[in-house]
Formats: sequence, C-alpha cells, structure tokens
Amino acid sequence: MQQKVYVDTSVLILFSNINELPLLKMVYGIVYITIPISKEFGRTVPSWIIVDEENYYNNHLPIIGNGEASLFSVALINKNVLLILDDYKARKLAVLYKLNFSGTIGVLIAAKKLGYIKTIKPLLEKINNTNFRLSPEIFNKALLIAGEE
Repeated sequence: MQQKVYVDTSVLILFSNINELPLLKMVYGIVYITIPISKEFGRTVPSWIIVDEENYYNNHLPIIGNGEASLFSVALINKNVLLILDDYKARKLAVLYKLNFSGTIGVLIAAKKLGYIKTIKPLLEKINNTNFRLSPEIFNKALLIAGEE
C-alpha cells in the first residue's frame, strides 16, 4: 500500500508563494491535508489535494500548532503516512515519535531525482526571496545532497 502524504500549512503556503504548488502533485500524486490545515491555508486547494474530513484531536501536543497537531494525530493513527512539514519543533517531535517526514527541501530534491526539475538552486533562491529564510548552511547542504555543489 502506497503511503498517504499529508502536507502542513507552511509548506502549502511556501510552494504557493513561489508558484510551485504543482511540484507536490508531480512528486506525490494526490496529497492530503486536514481540516485545520485547510482553514489555516485559507485558499482554495487544487482538486488533487484532498481534505481529510476526519476529526483528529490532539490536545497533548501543545508545543506545536493546530495544523501540525492534526498531522501528528493522523500519523499516530495511520502508520503508513508521510508528513511534509518544515516547523522546527514539529520536526523534532516527529523524530521523537519516530514518524516518517520530509520537508520543502526534501520535496525539491525528490522532484529533481524524479526528473521533474533540472536543478533545485533557482527554487532555493525563490524561497529565500520570500519571508521563509534558509540559512547558508541549509542552502549549501541541500545543494550538496542534490548533487549541485
């Protein structure tokens, strides 16, 4: 059974802001979001993004936002889930809970490996032109992993 891929709000916003939301579809096909993420995103989602209508409650994770908490509920209930999230606290918690996750840079690297993009560097530069900043270390490490350094 193929993994269901759930995407966090910040990832949706970032890909939308750099006009690369379709990369998520190219890499994963159908992606899922929860109701809290849909509300946080506040925009119409493309038809290939499915809003999971289940009510996921997660009051025991107060250090992360409602969207991330709903993703953790999904992942803890359904083991065959990949979370796409960038929030530092959420990623640390995902490691603690041994959840399968990636982030924006992971999506870009996967898109390159699958042949959907030739290079990640221009997209990393587009990201740095938003309010989302990549440290020089992260920027260079991403290029190295993608074989561009």
